[in-house]
Amino acid sequence: MALLYALWTATLLALLAAGWGDAAQTQAVAARSALAIARAQAAVDGALQLGLLAALGTDPRQVQAGQARRAVPGGHVLLRIEEEGGKVDLNHAPPALLAALFATAGAPAELAGAVLARRAAMQALGRPGFALAEELGGLPGIDPALADRLAPVVTVLSRAEVVDPAVAPRLALLAATGRSGAEIDAFIAGRAARGRLARLEGPHVGPLLGAGLTLRAATEDGAAASRALLLKAVPVGGTIGAAVIAWRRD
Repeated sequence: MALLYALWTATLLALLAAGWGDAAQTQAVAARSALAIARAQAAVDGALQLGLLAALGTDPRQVQAGQARRAVPGGHVLLRIEEEGGKVDLNHAPPALLAALFATAGAPAELAGAVLARRAAMQALGRPGFALAEELGGLPGIDPALADRLAPVVTVLSRAEVVDPAVAPRLALLAATGRSGAEIDAFIAGRAARGRLARLEGPHVGPLLGAGLTLRAATEDGAAASRALLLKAVPVGGTIGAAVIAWRRD
């Protein structure tokens, strides 16, 4: 009997030890994962800070949009600059452009009325309208999938009734010009060679400079991402400067 008790006790202790060992291993893996995520996020934030410093030291109207791969300790980060002048401004776009945008995105054009109602309500309170483009996703009738489709082509910075064809994304060009997909694709294919001089006829297009910028930084595997929302041309002592009006992690 004593022997059986001893064997049972030994078995129990072995099981407990194994459980503690598994728990310790799980905690160690979780700690290493958390550390890796923290390092990735720190790398992304650092790259974005460097991008901001470079942009702040340059006339915002001369900052070049595009994507660059930056080396950071332990890997690389993708830094992207987007010009907001190519997007549809939720606070200033005319009803026809908003309706065309929703229709082009595969949604009822009547949803433009929800945008107009929200910005009118905000303006009645002395506000410019939408404070952030992300607020679009909170309107009635706009589901997450539609909000995701519209996110790359809407802004609150340009303060314009038109979009700049030199930097506008495809969906914004389709909505602003009323042209066919083939025509827009051909224009985009040749746009890089013309740069800021790229022009396209349409009812809601026109050149815009200094309309605002978004800086995005992300690890190549997508483990961490941040963005500065947004840089905007502002007068500073008689010259053109920039201000960061929001910063967030995605």
